[in-house]
Amino acid sequence: MAMYDAATDATVQMVSEEQIRLPDEVQLLLGNPANGKFALIAESGMVRIMNPSMYAMGQLQKEMRGAADAAGLGSDEAIAEWITESRRERRKNGTW
Repeated sequence: MAMYDAATDATVQMVSEEQIRLPDEVQLLLGNPANGKFALIAESGMVRIMNPSMYAMGQLQKEMRGAADAAGLGSDEAIAEWITESRRERRKNGTW
C-alpha cells in the first residue's frame, strides 16, 4: 500500500448507527491500530481522529510538563545525579 502524507483528504462513510468506515489511506496515516480503534477528539467545533496510543502519550506528556522542574530535576545533570543516588540507595538497602 502506498504511503500518504498528512495532507491526505478523505470522505468518511457512515456504515451503521454510531459506526464509520475510515478509508485505508486514513487508517495508514493513523498507524492502523491492531484493534481497529481510533481516538476522536472534539474541540473548537472540529473533530480530530488520532491513533489512541499517540493521543494517550500526548496527554501524559502534557500532564507531566513541569513535574521535573517542580521536583528539582530541571537539568540533565540533576537527573543523572538523582539516578545515581537512587541506585546507590537501592544497593545499600538491598532492594535491587
